[in-house]
Order: sequence, then C-alpha cells, then structure tokens
Amino acid sequence: MAILGLKCISDMSAYDLLKHDGSPQGLVVAVIGWLTTRKDAKVAVTPYEVWTALPGFQSARLDLEKKWHGPPPWFRVVEVAKRIAESIV
Repeated sequence: MAILGLKCISDMSAYDLLKHDGSPQGLVVAVIGWLTTRKDAKVAVTPYEVWTALPGFQSARLDLEKKWHGPPPWFRVVEVAKRIAESIV
C-alpha cells in the first residue's frame, strides 16, 4: 500500500508493519519485525540472518527457473524457501 509516497504493509488483525523505503533491506526489517509478534512464532531470526541467507535463496530460485524453463510451480519455490529458512534457525 502506498499513501503519499510511503510504503507500508498491514495485516488483517490491524497490526501495521514499520514503514519501509521499498528496498529489499527495508522490507526484510519490517516483515521480520511483524513475524516476531505472531503468537505462533517459534523462533525469532534477525533481519541480518535473513539478509545473509537471501543470496542463497535467489540463486536456488534461479536454478529452479532454469530447470522449469520459466517460472516454477509455487510449491517448489516454497520448498526452496523452507530449506533456506531451516538453515538459519
């Protein structure tokens, strides 16, 4: 959502994430901050941990796209994301 040039995210329970500048770094900080507020959050990772794992995810996603000759099925992307996430928690 963008209001007067500001970008923000809100969830259905009215929790408003931090405002961010639209950069991947800013978005990671906002989303990780929100995720740590969830009652069912099992482990809190820092934005730094996510940011350092991001290149591995991006590389694995590109590999998937090459194997599928285009966008892979979403569940395959989720599998890659889970594998990367499990390596940092």
